[in-house]
Amino acid sequence: MREAVAFYATAVNIAKELENQGAAVNQVALTTGLSQADALSIAPVAAGKGMPILLTAPGQLPAVVQEYLAAKRATVNKSYVIGGIGAVSETAAVAMPGSVTRLDCRHVYQTEQRFFRVYKLRHPFPRYRCARG
Repeated sequence: MREAVAFYATAVNIAKELENQGAAVNQVALTTGLSQADALSIAPVAAGKGMPILLTAPGQLPAVVQEYLAAKRATVNKSYVIGGIGAVSETAAVAMPGSVTRLDCRHVYQTEQRFFRVYKLRHPFPRYRCARG
């Protein structure tokens, strides 16, 4: 259990480090801490926007994430919940600051494409190949 708490705290520490390096954190993303696929699918855009990716446990936000968000409530005006209610519960989603948009797609590749559309970005690799491995 201690490892799980450290996992969520690491995401919060990365968010704090973004601020230490000058990022004005006014948007955050939240995704499950049980799988890396959703977080990886949005990582390029999130990094480019200085947007931290926070992780949640099934059913509720971990205390360390709640504390970080409480401190950021006045400055965060937009939150993205990445994944369906099976990945990020509605309880966790409604606890997010600002206006909340859930990006819930059937497949992680669709999630990535939708995130690019939300930001009106052109995908850097419009034609790419996928491999199973």
